Amino acid sequence: MEKGIKEIKRILAPLDGSSAAECTLNYVRTIAKGFPGLTVELMYVIDAVCLRFTGDIEMSQGACVERLGGVREWANKYLAEKTEELRLDGIRVRHVVQEGIPANVIIDYAGDNDIDLIIMSTHGQSGFARFVLGSVADKVTHYSKVPVLITSPTGCKAEEKQQKITV
Repeated sequence: MEKGIKEIKRILAPLDGSSAAECTLNYVRTIAKGFPGLTVELMYVIDAVCLRFTGDIEMSQGACVERLGGVREWANKYLAEKTEELRLDGIRVRHVVQEGIPANVIIDYAGDNDIDLIIMSTHGQSGFARFVLGSVADKVTHYSKVPVLITSPTGCKAEEKQQKITV
């Protein structure tokens, strides 16, 4: 490696079940080809918003915990499927499901687990929708001490069109 350039050994790719987020896997595959021995960590963050409230505001704690159990089961199955897809491409990969505020969990996990690069997608929201809903990618980009590669759903669509044309 050139002086000042850090070798990429661990990539974190947060997924949320959307096709926009899964578009990042194309970038993960491309980067993994250039870095033998690289490990990819797929992550799903359960936004446990109901745990932040008590009483009648959102739902009972018992109902919240029950709901989160179902989401955790789905998330593990989903990530296991994506993990297997990457393994079939010869990529060393593992997955993790976490609970909390997604941007905070991603930032903390990356910092605590020697992640060298975070690859994630935007959902293409802008204007009022982005202001109201917030942007996990925006927060991670601004507050992470780990480099972040942001992909765009429009970039993925352009790539899909190109593949359809050349096939």
